[in-house]
Amino acid sequence: MSWPLSRSPFALGVREVGTSGKISTQPRNGPPQFRRKSTARTRFFTGRVPGVTGTDLALLITHHDSTCAEGTLSFTDEDPIDDSAATYFYTTRPTWVLDVGNSTPGDRRWIVDIAIQINPS
Repeated sequence: MSWPLSRSPFALGVREVGTSGKISTQPRNGPPQFRRKSTARTRFFTGRVPGVTGTDLALLITHHDSTCAEGTLSFTDEDPIDDSAATYFYTTRPTWVLDVGNSTPGDRRWIVDIAIQINPS
């Protein structure tokens, strides 16, 4: 399965949420000790897609809820850093807010926030 919209979730901005790759332990005596969790770790991203049509919003929600089984199944898209192929999971259900209101549903525009992750391979 691939990302359902023509624009990437990182169309205008992406933020990789840093995660710690270390574990800290406090011995009975002396300073804390640190060790590496593993060589690979999950990468978390948040992105904002402005100007989404009602049709695309419905497609995105169907992608999350049905195609990706509420985020339990993966989808593919490009890595925002180097455009290599990456396998993503939704971290949370996409959220949206009305950006441009209109009495005609087809003319409304939404701002959609996406939270996704790349798991280590």
